[in-house]
Amino acid sequence: MIRIIENINIDPILDEYQKIEKNIIWTEFGHQSKQAGLQSRLGRNPWTDAVGRSKGADMIFDQINPFFIGTLFEHLILKYKMKRTRLMWMGDFACYSMHADLTARLHFPLITNKQSYMIFKKGLIEHLPVGSVYWVDTRQEHTAINGSNEQRIHLVGCVPD
Repeated sequence: MIRIIENINIDPILDEYQKIEKNIIWTEFGHQSKQAGLQSRLGRNPWTDAVGRSKGADMIFDQINPFFIGTLFEHLILKYKMKRTRLMWMGDFACYSMHADLTARLHFPLITNKQSYMIFKKGLIEHLPVGSVYWVDTRQEHTAINGSNEQRIHLVGCVPD
């Protein structure tokens, strides 16, 4: 359900994130989480179209948000052929609902802690430390939990089977 695609140096990505963070337009989901779109469907709002629950046809979210053009984030989207890519921020002591997605996802943990986990209904509990790109079969029922008082941020993109 989870496999490492490759190990990466996260420092340049995190540095770039920290430089642009104050200008990112987030969609908030209560105190627990917020998301920012890096891709959208043609003609849609690039910040909000990809956030929240899947709207179906994840692979047509292929328009890169102009804010991220020329950044390492654009490079990652193109290199890994991701669609519907988002920054996903999870607040302290937060948990998503149990759900299954329509496509598998690549996860790039940018900021995390040892009390953040992905939990699959089938019984797998996994912490995803920074420094790797993870392929996650999110078509299986799963949730994410941040059990600490620190934030967790992942770059997440949909990928074809």
